[in-house]
This record gives sequence, C-alpha cells and structure tokens, in this order.
Amino acid sequence: MHFERSESMNFRRGVSVWSAAALLAGAGVLWAGPAWAGEREVSPEAERAIEHAESLSAAFRHAAAVIRPSVVQIRSSRTVQVRQRSPFPFEGFPFGDPFGQTPQREQRQSGMGSGVVTHADGYIVTNNHVIDGADELVVVFEDGTEAAATVVGADPQTDIAVIRVDPERASYALVPARIGDSDRMLVGDWVLAVGSPLGLEQSVTAGIISATGRQTRILGQSGLESFIQTDAAINRGNSGGPMVNMRGEVIGINTAIMTTGAGGGNVGIGFAIPTSLFGHVVAQLIDEGRVTRGFIGVRISDLTPDAASLLGLSDRTLRGALVVDVEPGSPAESAGVLQNDVIVAVGGEKVRDVGELRLALARIRPGEQALLEVVREGERVGLEVVVGDPESEHPALRRVGLALSDIDAETARRLNLRQNWGAQVTHVRAGGAADQAGIAQGDIILGINNLRVRDAASLASFLERARPGMALQIDVMRGDRGMERKVLRVPDTDGR
Repeated sequence: MHFERSESMNFRRGVSVWSAAALLAGAGVLWAGPAWAGEREVSPEAERAIEHAESLSAAFRHAAAVIRPSVVQIRSSRTVQVRQRSPFPFEGFPFGDPFGQTPQREQRQSGMGSGVVTHADGYIVTNNHVIDGADELVVVFEDGTEAAATVVGADPQTDIAVIRVDPERASYALVPARIGDSDRMLVGDWVLAVGSPLGLEQSVTAGIISATGRQTRILGQSGLESFIQTDAAINRGNSGGPMVNMRGEVIGINTAIMTTGAGGGNVGIGFAIPTSLFGHVVAQLIDEGRVTRGFIGVRISDLTPDAASLLGLSDRTLRGALVVDVEPGSPAESAGVLQNDVIVAVGGEKVRDVGELRLALARIRPGEQALLEVVREGERVGLEVVVGDPESEHPALRRVGLALSDIDAETARRLNLRQNWGAQVTHVRAGGAADQAGIAQGDIILGINNLRVRDAASLASFLERARPGMALQIDVMRGDRGMERKVLRVPDTDGR
C-alpha cells in the first residue's frame, strides 16, 4: 500500500463527468410516473426506522450547512525549470550531460487543494504541501468569488500552513469555522470531510473515525504525526479541507489517503491532522510566522520486550521511550537523565513510544520547564528539565536547519569512533536545507567540500562564508553504514 498526499494536480486531464441527460438521449427511456397500484401501508416499526434515518440526515445537513461557508478551494501555481532535450546528447555518458549544460526552460505548474477559514481577519488553515513552493495562491469561496492569498507561515513537521486573504479586498464575507476538540472524538463517531476532491468544490462526504493516533511516516523521519483515520471519502484536492463533527466543528485537517499504487484512488482509508496537534502550531504561525520547538538532547528508541528484558525490567506491560544516549551539556544531562532511562511521561502526559514523546516535547517551547517521569532500574523518578533551543548557538547552522555537538574523546568512546573530531547532528529542522539533503539526527559530519570538519564551530564558519545557492558536499558517517556524501544547497535565508 502507498500513502499519498491528497492535493490535486492538473484536474482537466483526470476526470470525465457525463450528465444523466446525455446517457438517456435516444435511449427510449420511459419516465417513471406515479404508482397506480394502491399505496402500501408502512408498519410502525418501519415508520420509526424512517424517522430515525431522517433525523440522522437532518444532523448531516446541519453539520454541512455550518461548515461549508468556511471552506475554500486553494489554487496554487509555481514556475519550475524543465530540462530540455539537447540536440547534441552526451551519448557516451551513462548519466547524461556531465557539465550541466543541457538547456532549460521555464514551465508553469498548477495545483489544487482546500482550506478552512479560522479567523475573520483573513487567516485560512491548510496543508503545507498544498502551498509549498507556490508563487501565486488564489482562494475560491463558497459563492465562487476569488481572492489572492499570501503565505503567513508553514510547518513541514506537521504539514500545517496558514495563508491569508485581505478581508478588505475580499467581496465574500469571511465566516470563521468553529473549532472543536479532537481529543473528545472516539472511534466510531460520525465525521464529515469537506473540500474540493478532483476540483469538485464544496463536496461533502461522511464516514466514521476508524482509528486515532495513527503514525504513518508520510511526513518523514522528523514529522510529527498522530492522525485521525477515517473511511469518509478523501481524494486528491481534499488536502487542507476540514474534517468536522456532527456539530460542524473542525476536529481535523484532511491530509492524506492510502492507495493501492501509482494513480490509485481512495480505498476507504484517509487521514486527518487533529486539532489537538495543530492548534498551537496555527497560533505560532499567526503570531510569529514560524514554529519554535525545544529539545532536551537525547537519542531515543521504542522500549521493546527484548530491551526491557536486557535492562532487567520486570514489568512486561511497561511502555515508553528508551534513552539510548544523552548529549553532553544538553538540557537532559543537566536534569539528570541517564542512558537506559525509560521516559514514560512528560508533564503528567503518558508517553508509550518515541512518537508520543516527540509529540509531547513538541508542544513545549524553549525556556519552559517540563517534568519528566522516568523508570530507572525499576523505580520511577521525576526530573525537572528546562527545554533548550536546538538552533540558538550558530546562525549559520540555523540557516540550514542544523544543530550540532562536538565529538570529543568521551563522545568518541561512547559511540565507538576511531577519531575524536567531527560534529554530531543533534537536531534537523523538518523541511530545512539539511533535511532536504538527507542529513539525519545522529549523523556525524566529518567533511565539507573535501575539507575536514573538526567541530561544530568549524562547520559553522564554513557555512557563514557560503553563498546562497551554493551546493556543498557533506561527508557524513551514519551508524554502521560507513561514509556517505550528501549535497546541501545553501538557502537564501534561515529557512524558517
């Protein structure tokens, strides 16, 4: 099975719609008239069932009527460079033009998604992948009127973005949606999904919540996921549209579907980002244009039964995140966190695995305190940690979305390294230049453009001199996979 973002591209090529009139033309169809036979009596039981079904239909109509004025279609466009076929191909080279001289031309690409108005002053919530890379955004309201929109901010780690239209210039009276509490929704509850699947604006589908807290890895290694799973039909173009409860309150943002393969459609499994996850993200994006998250400086893994047995933990039902390593000088080390501790709660909120720990820590901003509950040699211990900012030290590292620590003799011994120089990656900002280059937390950077990286400061110094747009060759060592070379392209700004 494949996971697929549910935005729509190039709608005109994708769908053919036939009218009923066209199908009936010339077919000699007889229109149904009234039944001349006597009407059948409806039993009391059937009448009660019909009344129940009609009341359910009324509830669906109410929820749809409440949310539809707040739902918008988002049309995006961007200019891309397309490599043309050279009249003099480099036939002797198996990988094409070795000099990068093949002519290119500009081409406009268009996309389509959905969004929901959340504030009367023009703020609209959608998915990051709906607007990512777009240089022009047009919002289409319920009545068909259009307005230009600008990006306020985006957060690739949750796939949430906020755009804005100027309410003074929009002829449509903005209707903010009601925001509900996704934590109160249970498996089996009815939900509606609203959006523009395949360009069909203001479409409403219904289903139930199939599961909560789903982690699909569709957002990548650094993504923060806790999806609501539903069987309500979600298709391309639904991305960014709201999922609502029966009161018409937004409890999620439709984001992805599971398909059977390339070009596959909905198979009854869709995913939405819950309000409990994106509420604080939207607030930060509106206030600051970016999302700031803290870190505590640990490498973690899920606590497996085998790991619990090796640690001598007798409680076989124990769930949590196992501390594999503690970064020297980190907030976790200052708080007293030790290797082989099992983190089971943050701020009183239980964590059962790495994903839940990352979600809990993501809600805490740098400088704030958090109470960690750990299991150490079978005993529960409470530790106060002051959450740090992973990108506070070097502006040049922040520019590419990296946080590093030095490889000293103690770190080299702990990691079983032959050398005591280099820089270990302690944090990678999702969507940043380093993330796009394939650099991951835990990697050890040893070289840049064939020069040795002795420590974090030397790498930062090199990056400070790098011009925007430069492609840098980064040599990294990852676990037992040996040396790998990544290509990092220097961004124009700090990438926030």
